[in-house]
Amino acid sequence: MQKKIFLLIFLAILFFNGYSQKIKIIKPQKINSTIMVNHYPNCVFYEIFVQSFYDTNNDGVGDINGIVKKLDYLSNFGIQAIWLMPVSPSPSYHKYDITDYRGVHNDYGSIDDFKILVKEAHKREIKIIIDLVVNHTSGQVQKLWSDKISSINFS
Repeated sequence: MQKKIFLLIFLAILFFNGYSQKIKIIKPQKINSTIMVNHYPNCVFYEIFVQSFYDTNNDGVGDINGIVKKLDYLSNFGIQAIWLMPVSPSPSYHKYDITDYRGVHNDYGSIDDFKILVKEAHKREIKIIIDLVVNHTSGQVQKLWSDKISSINFS
């Protein structure tokens, strides 16, 4: 009986202590780029798998223009940063085995579309980061690497 009373008191303390405080919603703020490093750990991120997010050209695959079209929607939820899964050309559906680190996969749009996304996101004070895993290079670029390495004189 004493254990039950203790447990009830303990739960009541947890309940009233934890739920009596108001939940704060972090509002997007104008931030100086020099302190951006300190800002990211406190951002509200939204991760996007582009091909399944929003399709603007009716080909059945989400695209960068779809993200641009939904920026106001994301901003209204308090999203402060978007984390994009890889958008570079790749033979796989998940795009982690990249064949061209400087490009955008044709299904998603163009590099110009990406530049527009960044510009429009920044207008809404939304930052963009890309999941870029350089050790997941596609096997399709092996010849490129071997040609470059063979041209190096190691002696």
